[in-house]
Amino acid sequence: MDAGHIWLDDAVEGYTVEYQNALRGNLDPKLTRAEHKDAMGVLESLRRKASRGHIEVGSGPEFSARIIQSVSFLLELRPKFSRGAPPPRLFRLYYAEPRSIEGVLLPLVLATKENSSRRDEQNASIIDAMARGRTWQLMNGAKR
Repeated sequence: MDAGHIWLDDAVEGYTVEYQNALRGNLDPKLTRAEHKDAMGVLESLRRKASRGHIEVGSGPEFSARIIQSVSFLLELRPKFSRGAPPPRLFRLYYAEPRSIEGVLLPLVLATKENSSRRDEQNASIIDAMARGRTWQLMNGAKR
């Protein structure tokens, strides 16, 4: 990703609601306000790095951003915590880099998932992100 990207935070209504809920500490009722605040702090740092082009994207667990193999246009930001006990739930931001508009990052879904090997919640979020991405493309006449 090149430097100078901007986040289109208001382009996807569902994401906007999720983001505001996360800032208020009520995206996930299983997490405390403090856990929301910590996760959002890490997520905001990753978003800034992504907008400057300073984030590595890959497929392994060592990457903070990964390509979703089943949906070629979808990426996942994965906030990680370097200290303390791992949180019971993990934040995920699914986004795309539309080819039709250079230099933008399109946030699609902000969700949480159980901190385990179960993938049902994650898969549901990916399906939602894929649908929102395609809807955005149709509404904006965009090509992938």
